[in-house]
Amino acid sequence: NDVGNGFYVDVGAYDPVDISNTRIFYERGWRGINIDLSSATIEAFQRHRPADINLHCAVSLVEGELDFFSFGPKSVYNTLDSSAAENYARRLGVTPCIEKVRAVPLSKLLADHLPSGAEISFLSVDAEGHDLPVLQSNDWTRYRPELVVAELHVDDISEVIRSELMGFMASKGYRLRYWTPPSVILQRIALP
Repeated sequence: NDVGNGFYVDVGAYDPVDISNTRIFYERGWRGINIDLSSATIEAFQRHRPADINLHCAVSLVEGELDFFSFGPKSVYNTLDSSAAENYARRLGVTPCIEKVRAVPLSKLLADHLPSGAEISFLSVDAEGHDLPVLQSNDWTRYRPELVVAELHVDDISEVIRSELMGFMASKGYRLRYWTPPSVILQRIALP
């Protein structure tokens, strides 16, 4: 399939190859911004996706330092969300290391790093329980991707529909297109 040219932003990028929501786009000529808490992840992106902008930081509502609950340098359970970290620790039987990380709102990162004239086609957010604060940190009047994918750990579609994340995104002019647990895929429909 021809996916044309586009620009993506991948928050909680995790890996440039394995379980990547943006790898296929990169391979087809798209470019983007990859953001992750792990320095090892960003080093891997620098090696495998040198044409992208790769940023080592957290994304949250306010600029400053946050607690980062790390289950290892490359773990899908690493999170900024303390309750998610507690749940993972119980399930895994492992206590996470707690580190301080620099956090920056998505709106500031985009203002500082989005190439001039670039329009975001696809925003992927995989922040292990911190997805809503990431989305809330964007300037939705200025940066309005066509598609947004975010994680929402709930058990059925009625919980998806009633979720704070869906209410927030609906207020920004997005509607649910697909639910592929744990991800929701949202499409821009109109300015609020």
